[in-house]
Amino acid sequence: MRRPFALVAGLIIAAGCTFAGLQNAAAGGVSSPACGFTDVATSRATAGYICWLVSTGVTTGTTATTFSPTAPVTRAQMAVFMYRMAGRPAFDPPTTATFTDVPADNPYFNYVEWMNAEGISSGTTATTYSPSSPVTRAQMAVFMYRLAGSPAFDPPTTATFTDVPADNPYYSYAEWMNAEGISKGTTKTTYSPSSPVTREQMAALLYRLAAKSKYCAHYPGGVACTPGASFTWEPVPTISWPATVGQSLTAEPGVWIPARTVSYQWLRDGVVISGATASTYIITSADLQHKVAVSVLGTADGYADTTRTSPYTAVVAPTPPAPDLSIQTDLTVSGSGSGWHAKLVIQDGNTAISFGIQHQDRSKWAPCNGQDCLMFESVSNSPSYHDYQAPGAVVVTPKVPHTIRLDWYQAQGIAEGYCDGVLIGQVTVKPMSGQLVMSEEAVPALAGDYIDATFANVKFNPAATMGSLHVDSPTYAWAGTANDCWPGGTSFGQFTCTKTSTGFHVYGTATFAGCSGNNWDSCPTVGVRAWSTWNKK
Repeated sequence: MRRPFALVAGLIIAAGCTFAGLQNAAAGGVSSPACGFTDVATSRATAGYICWLVSTGVTTGTTATTFSPTAPVTRAQMAVFMYRMAGRPAFDPPTTATFTDVPADNPYFNYVEWMNAEGISSGTTATTYSPSSPVTRAQMAVFMYRLAGSPAFDPPTTATFTDVPADNPYYSYAEWMNAEGISKGTTKTTYSPSSPVTREQMAALLYRLAAKSKYCAHYPGGVACTPGASFTWEPVPTISWPATVGQSLTAEPGVWIPARTVSYQWLRDGVVISGATASTYIITSADLQHKVAVSVLGTADGYADTTRTSPYTAVVAPTPPAPDLSIQTDLTVSGSGSGWHAKLVIQDGNTAISFGIQHQDRSKWAPCNGQDCLMFESVSNSPSYHDYQAPGAVVVTPKVPHTIRLDWYQAQGIAEGYCDGVLIGQVTVKPMSGQLVMSEEAVPALAGDYIDATFANVKFNPAATMGSLHVDSPTYAWAGTANDCWPGGTSFGQFTCTKTSTGFHVYGTATFAGCSGNNWDSCPTVGVRAWSTWNKK
């Protein structure tokens, strides 16, 4: 007996990591939940896409109050998305399953069989579909192209993306996605074809496809025929911070749905700043002791002009002093197991400060449990002091380079952490003196955990206040090139640390025995560290 084609609701399972690079409430003020989802702030870059997708009925949240935006989309879930995007066309599934791993009693059976019948996906082998495997960006390009009706397309002779060359089987699909503006890649030159697609990424991609009305004809009842019907998204803009004299603020208008032409007007305590109509604004002395905001006007034919105003900055402060020490790198990190971190460190024999990316699969790491979040730490032995933060629950995208910078201000006794140019937070630092070590550190949490971290474009920048630089390692070269790779405790782990032209690549699995604690604080310090040291004259 054939199963009726019933819709599967609430079966999209939460897991995995994030999409939009940096999601920082501090950068634009705390915003309310979008579409009733507590894990999707209205300031989130993908909030509009998510709310649009939910409004179409293509998907719902993973619970009544959560969407799980950073969870990867599985191949089974993608089948549901594709079918609903096509308008839920009539379909009579076969009586015998095509794929052994999606039998007729599987809740995704009908959707997967429809994908196969339509030629959108024929499985990972002749007899398997791999329903639980994450959809990669390369696979997603194929699905989207075929959902659009496999339109005629002449790919360029020169590859746009270095990781999808012309002889790659996914080449034409990735180039079509780029040409159509559905996906421009993870950087200007890379597509990251093997990376998984998250739920929020899929929302954005499906909207961009649906907005192309020329693809409506292939599925006349599909979402692409009514992409903007009864749905608008007019987000509150955000601006970068901190607000200090000389700082350049950048307005982020957000994603308007339908698309609008936007214009800007900067405000000082609610009063228009004459001539300040660009997307950026450099704070001047006239702004001292005032607050600054930006208004964004969105216009489009057929829609009323709409103005949205960002939250105001804090009271503008004078230009801060330059840091005494600064260390910066382009950090790419991934791993497996219970947890790991990769971070920048400044320390002497008594005090240490660090800033970087950490992952833990533990409820005590909430709200970053199971995600890659920024971490900030300041610790001292005498006097005893420990400040450990996941500032603002800032989630970053795994396997994507993020520019991480740690600044230390000696006189002020503070340190600041930056991610992709945005100030994330600040910690108090106990005095440091004498020989200082600046390092990059990659460490797994427990036995069996694995980490892979690349520190590229490493730069150490001491201010003139620090005196002359005395390099202890003869292989250290100034200008940020690699010096020493030091495996911390080779009897405790199996790590590889290799030098690159601009930094370090470290990877390995912790194999130490006798560590039964629930976090690395109860285990031996193990990992790989590359460093440079000097004495202040």
